[in-house]
Amino acid sequence: MRRHRLCLLTWLALALAVPAAHGSAICAGAAAAESALCGEAIRRAAQTTGVPVALLLALAPTESGLPRAHGRGPSYPWPWTVNTNGRGSFHFRTRAAAEKHLTALVAAGIDNIDIGCMQVNWRWHGGAQPHPQRALRHRSVG
Repeated sequence: MRRHRLCLLTWLALALAVPAAHGSAICAGAAAAESALCGEAIRRAAQTTGVPVALLLALAPTESGLPRAHGRGPSYPWPWTVNTNGRGSFHFRTRAAAEKHLTALVAAGIDNIDIGCMQVNWRWHGGAQPHPQRALRHRSVG
């Protein structure tokens, strides 16, 4: 129980320390360009693994989707998405901001983190990358 409280307090401290990721709208052109990074990484992953590209492209917006303005229209897969302990996703404006958040989470001992376009879990798949920030690089589906 004490560990649970410590994790909760750490998570709350991080939430207060990290600026709001949803603070202002990202313009459509920037969203499309950043989202294209996910598409490229997903196509490479599909070719490498043999998983149908259509399946991965359909899953990505559900996993890391950046909602459209006013909740209308399709969502874009967003490469700078981080979800901690399954409690809501943060869609950061930049990779640097997402990396900073990841660094703080790992320093706090939190490893149940879903990262990037496909929200790959660091706890279960972290061995594939030397550090979680690497999962945000455009060559990875994260």
